[in-house]
Amino acid sequence: MKVTDQIGEIIELNGTPQRVVSLVPSISEFLAHAGIGQRLVGVTKFCVHPQYLKKEATQIGGTKKVRISDLKLLSPDLVIANSEENELSDVQNIREFCSVWTSQIKDEKDAFSMMNSLVKVLCLDYDVPSLAERYTSFNSRQQEEKSVLYLIWNNPYMTIGSDTYIHRMLEIAGYVNVCKDSLRYPILPVEKIIELNPAFVFLSSEPFPFKEEHKRAIQDLLPNAKIKLVDGEMFSWYGSRMALALDYFEEDLNREV
Repeated sequence: MKVTDQIGEIIELNGTPQRVVSLVPSISEFLAHAGIGQRLVGVTKFCVHPQYLKKEATQIGGTKKVRISDLKLLSPDLVIANSEENELSDVQNIREFCSVWTSQIKDEKDAFSMMNSLVKVLCLDYDVPSLAERYTSFNSRQQEEKSVLYLIWNNPYMTIGSDTYIHRMLEIAGYVNVCKDSLRYPILPVEKIIELNPAFVFLSSEPFPFKEEHKRAIQDLLPNAKIKLVDGEMFSWYGSRMALALDYFEEDLNREV
């Protein structure tokens, strides 16, 4: 069987993969919810959902520091990676002994495509069309757009550009990214943050775990903005967590800051 991944690589498989390793936390969660069971033999230390993965799957390092030798010992017949979360050098090394299916996610459509592909390749069971329909319905509603600065790192402050999945999730939630003219993950000096003057500032729980003390520091810079500590997984994890994200966008983000 030949399949094409999201970066255009053609992969040859000898039947349905029975020993799978996922290097992507959000995809590990999706595979578990889609019924992969004990076929998921390896994950990263950041694959924390569902919790049982820590006990039932072997940890082979982090998303950026994969222990290739440990992964090889698992004798996988398919490794699932991501073009942004994983290092190209790791993926190339793994390809020397195992097929690698690489995802590339910039918006919800890419996420649905990824899920549909893996459901087919791995013979899983997940209702992707229903989830896609929920996003279509949610996105079609009239919403008052609010300007927002989404910070992912502290010292230096880092935000997200328009070519990221987080940017698209902000749009779906009804917010305008004040750094939409930037790409990837730009660094922002304090002076630039003041100049942007967003109505809202979202301080993500990951990759940097912002706390109340950081919230107070940003409030001093932007006394008129509403500062909120937000669940970064809802904005950055694609896959089955997307089902929870819509409820989060509708309920938690609208609560008093």
